[in-house]
Order: sequence, then C-alpha cells, then structure tokens
Amino acid sequence: MNDKSTWAKIAVEHDGTPTLFCGSFSTKTFYIYTINGNQIKREIKQLGNN
Repeated sequence: MNDKSTWAKIAVEHDGTPTLFCGSFSTKTFYIYTINGNQIKREIKQLGNN
C-alpha cells in the first residue's frame, strides 16, 4: 500500500476490542484486522470491477 489513495481507520468496540480498517482505492483491496487478546484476525475484501 505505497500509493497515495490508501486510507486507514481504527475503531474500538464497546467491549474494548480494537479493529483496524485499511485499504487502497486504486487496487480496490481492503483489509480488516480484528485484535482479540493475543490473536489477530485478518480479512481481505476485494471490490468488483464497475
């Protein structure tokens, strides 16, 4: 994610669980990282071509 059209956002759930959202508009790829204890779950979302 070294292009200028990337973004990131951090959200915290009511129970204190942090979630990191980041992505690239040029590649239409988005990553969601959820941290729970010492485990990190990563989800990758790819948007379709319009």
